[in-house]
Amino acid sequence: MSTVVALAAAYAALMVAVARRAPQTVTFTPIELLVMVVILAVALVAHEGIHGLVISTYGGKPRFGWAFVARVLPYLYCTAPGQRFSKPRYAVVALAPSLFVSLALIVGLRSPAGVLFVIPFGIHLGVCVNDWVVTYRALREPRGSLIEDVADGILIHPPPIMA
Repeated sequence: MSTVVALAAAYAALMVAVARRAPQTVTFTPIELLVMVVILAVALVAHEGIHGLVISTYGGKPRFGWAFVARVLPYLYCTAPGQRFSKPRYAVVALAPSLFVSLALIVGLRSPAGVLFVIPFGIHLGVCVNDWVVTYRALREPRGSLIEDVADGILIHPPPIMA
């Protein structure tokens, strides 16, 4: 699902970046490719930083790290082991980067260098899919459940049973 979202977002981003411009072939120099990689790196670090900022705002102690998917593809993460969030607060923690980093990348898409933001925008939204899925999962839990964000996902703490 992440790949489909990333490709669709990159296509939509390309349409935004080249809107109102004369049709042309899009090519990239090695320097422009490097700039795209830097934009992507900044976006992904900002994404995790926003998770950490929101966690801190709610009194948590964010922990940052990195790991590999299938021992090949590196990724960054931010967790808050031991910190339990209400469902609405967890939704803010999980979804804030989707909003703020995406808005920043959209501003870049609308700039004269917009095509350099296309791939970073697509990849960023693909990365956001996991946040959307775990938020959906958390919000479906019973009222009063608390959500703990750990390195390999979320832990659901159900509400105490009242007699």
